[in-house]
Amino acid sequence: MNKRQQSLRARAEALLNQSDAASLDLSPAEIGRLVHDLSVYQIELELQNEGLRHAQNQLARARDRYAQLYYSTIKDFFCSQTLTNLPG
Repeated sequence: MNKRQQSLRARAEALLNQSDAASLDLSPAEIGRLVHDLSVYQIELELQNEGLRHAQNQLARARDRYAQLYYSTIKDFFCSQTLTNLPG
């Protein structure tokens, strides 16, 4: 676990300790249900994260393509202007 994750976990634990949830008495069945729900939620978050990373990669590739197009257009424009303005 890196420092950022440790910091986030410490903050979450502090907030939990301040809430009423820290003092709940749960039956084994309720604990099992909560563990299941949390596992499903974790998988949902991992799938969302995967989708977001994929979208971020697509946006980065599109940005790079448009930047390349933009700079090549500028270069072509100035080259054509230079050739047009040559004496002779």
